[in-house]
Amino acid sequence: MTVSNTETFEMPEVVIGTPVTFYTTGMVAGTEPRIGFVVRMSRSGRNLVLRAAGGGYYESVRHIDDPKLKINSDHRENGAWDFTEYHKDALMSAKALAKRLNRIEEVMGLSGATEEKAEKKPAGPEEVTYKNLCKQAKELGIEFKGNPKRQWLEEKVAVLS
Repeated sequence: MTVSNTETFEMPEVVIGTPVTFYTTGMVAGTEPRIGFVVRMSRSGRNLVLRAAGGGYYESVRHIDDPKLKINSDHRENGAWDFTEYHKDALMSAKALAKRLNRIEEVMGLSGATEEKAEKKPAGPEEVTYKNLCKQAKELGIEFKGNPKRQWLEEKVAVLS
């Protein structure tokens, strides 16, 4: 595992309130999984804060696929998270339905959304992630170091947009 692998890892996008599977030891093996709810994402977009259904409050929780969990026990002490099996199944079902709908539209000659557009189209109002906000700020030429506060970024982007 190289340093570049650990630095380039991007946590899957998740929204506040999403139920997730929480592994208290930071590993799947040897952990009785719990259900947790996303309370907040970090500014870096690398970890999040969870409230466990049983009552615990956990900060700096990394995604189970984060390479840093494998190389550093300090990161594992905060636990790890993954999407619930129900969430994964629902996502697969939605993608399968979008494919079928696109095929029906194609066969009927309707000019509907392409498969790519159907997969990317959110079900409800889209929440702008911190990562996307940083990207948008860089595209607008806003200079910043490290991880500036979200409110500051939102204000600068709004002014230049």
